Amino acid sequence: MISQGKIDSIVSSKSEDRREIFEEASGISRYRYRKTEAERKLEHTEENLLRLRDILTELQDRVGPLEKQAAKAKSYLEYAKEKEGLEIAVWLDTIERSSKTLREHEDKISVARSQLESCEKALKGIEKESEAIYTSNTELTAKTDEYRRQNAELDARVSEIRAAVSVEENNIKHNLAALQRLSEEIKKSVSGFLINGAKDPALTSRIISITGVDVTRDLSYATIYVSPVCLSDEDKEMVYSGVLAGFERAKGAIRGQVSRDIKLRHTPELIFKLDSSQDYGRHIDSIIDSLTYSNEE
Repeated sequence: MISQGKIDSIVSSKSEDRREIFEEASGISRYRYRKTEAERKLEHTEENLLRLRDILTELQDRVGPLEKQAAKAKSYLEYAKEKEGLEIAVWLDTIERSSKTLREHEDKISVARSQLESCEKALKGIEKESEAIYTSNTELTAKTDEYRRQNAELDARVSEIRAAVSVEENNIKHNLAALQRLSEEIKKSVSGFLINGAKDPALTSRIISITGVDVTRDLSYATIYVSPVCLSDEDKEMVYSGVLAGFERAKGAIRGQVSRDIKLRHTPELIFKLDSSQDYGRHIDSIIDSLTYSNEE
């Protein structure tokens, strides 16, 4: 129903306004509002549907890569699981080896503790010994001072002895030089006897060299070394024994000759020996000659 007051406003209103008034009065306006709302929702739905279609198209384009990624993810999960198992195995192995190492270290620590106890006991013993050594060191210091005093006295005595030794060394050198000269004089005298005074056929029938003379320091004995020359067909042993026997027979005459040639208070006793070095040298020379001859051939 339309009130009396609204009739005037309807008459004076525009046609659009009057239409709205009539629709409202008849109850049509609410349906028109619903229609407008429904159309608006329908448009919004169509827009959403278009967006969904675009999203679906985009998702369809991404299905292939996603499937590949899904396969990779599946492989990754499998590898990750396998890796986890391997890591667990590694950790278990590491734990086992670490436990073994730990037990070994514990055993070593036990041994080290035992050794430490032994060392501590030994250290206590050493400390006691050190105290005893320190106590004895004082006594040794006093003895050392005494030894130093005695050493100084000994040094003085050594200096005196060295001086005396030096004098004796000079005397020995002088005596050795004198003995050397005496040996040469005796050698010369005996060589002269063999040339001019020897009568024994054992001494005159061959060449005999006086190779050396050794005189004792007290001039009591003179050892004369002789070297007779032997022919190749002679028995050397017989020649050597015969020559030495000849010298023994002529020893008195030779000593007299030495006494006349050398003015000494006491003429030393003469001892004649064979000088085998000359014969050995000749033997070596013959060997060398034979080797040289062989090489030349």
